[in-house]
Parts: sequence; structure tokens; C-alpha cells
Amino acid sequence: MAAWLVRSGHDVGVVARGRHLEAIRAGGLRVKSRDGVETFKLRAESDPAKLGPQDYVLVVVKAQSLTEVAEGIGPLLGKDTSIVTAMNGVPWWFFHGLPGTMAQASLSAVDPGGEISKAIPPSSVLGCVVHASCAMSEPGWAVHKNGNGLIIGEPGGQSSQRLETIVSAFRAAEFEVTVEAPQGTAFDSINQVMRSIEEDLRALPEVRMVLAEVGGGFIGSVNNGDIHVAISPHDVRYLSFSRLWKGLL
Repeated sequence: MAAWLVRSGHDVGVVARGRHLEAIRAGGLRVKSRDGVETFKLRAESDPAKLGPQDYVLVVVKAQSLTEVAEGIGPLLGKDTSIVTAMNGVPWWFFHGLPGTMAQASLSAVDPGGEISKAIPPSSVLGCVVHASCAMSEPGWAVHKNGNGLIIGEPGGQSSQRLETIVSAFRAAEFEVTVEAPQGTAFDSINQVMRSIEEDLRALPEVRMVLAEVGGGFIGSVNNGDIHVAISPHDVRYLSFSRLWKGLL
């Protein structure tokens, strides 16, 4: 995620440890995919305080590492920082934004004593589910096997400026992004909106697939919709040496 955001022009820093930190500082972050190997220069620190407050913080660790992240995330957070939790599984903020008394419920099995919620307030969170197969093969090397899908949204399902901003950044970075519409929207209204958006997107040459859906939501919502956009791969939209060489073979 960091590499692709850098490629689209964003200022990105990462918190790394040990040999990964040394490798990224020495030779950049290398990503191997079906299209070859790309190297990305970005700032890497072991101490979050050296990076300072950020507009967005992406938490992309396994669940067992979340407590350690919570203990050190403070220096990265400013008054308006949004935290994107790109983690699969049931999150500690699961009930945040839901209607009625459910919004006050907590998941003690995920967040014993509420320590994670204290360090990473649910009100600052944007949820994200990752549909991509990636792995760190060696220090400073990431392998992208397949998939580039992200499902992202506000915990309560509403729209917001911070959501629109990060979605735009991810799309420019060549992720496929699904965004849920506000809960409770009338079926006819959301259907018209979705079809209009679908038509506009299909007219763009960079877009290779659009899937718009309208249906029932989860826990108290009436009707909602989401739209899935897949843009053409980087080497299809831009002429590169590798693409030129493949065309000559």
C-alpha cells in the first residue's frame, strides 16, 4: 500500500524495525509483481515520533501486533488524523456508529480493558478490508501475488470528506475500491445515483470494469449501495520499457 501510494505522488513514511528498516533505508522498498520489480524511495523510521503527526495513518499489521501498535501510535496522531485499519477480522470498533444502545457495546475479547480504544479512538477510524495476496519475502522486499481490492468506509456507514479524500488517493494509487453509500437511503434514489455514477465511470478510458449494487444493509439500515471500480493496470495505461519490449516479442 505504501509503495503504490508513493508511485501516485503521495508523501509516505513507514514505521519499520530491524532488518526491514535497514533494507528500506539502504535500497528503498522493492515490490515484485507479475509486471516485474519496482523500487520506491520513502522515509522509514523505527520511532514514530520522528515522523510526527500525519493526515492519515494506515495500520496494516496482524491482529496479534495491534497492542504494540496502539502503544506507539500516539506521536503519529494529530487533532484531525484519520486512522485506516486495513486489517481483516472483527475490529475493536465494530459497534461504533451503529444505532441505539449498540453503539456503546464493546468487544472485550478483541480489546481487553479498552486499551486499544483509548489509544486508537473509534471516532478516528476508517475501516478497511484488504482483498490482496502479498507477503514480505525478505527484508525490504514485498511480493504482490494477486488482487488489489479494498473495501473502505466509515464505521457507521455514513459519507464524509475524510472518506472521499482517502478513497481518491487509493484509486489514484491503482487500488480497486468499494465504498458504501449512507445507510437508510431510499432504494429508488440510491439506484438512480448508482446508475448515473456507473455511466460516468464507464466513459473513462482508464476504467476497465464497474460493478454497481443496491440492496439491504446491516443492522438497522434500510437500503444502501456500493460501487466497485477497477482501473486498467499501470503498464496498460502508461508506456514503459517493459511494455514496449513485450509488444516487440
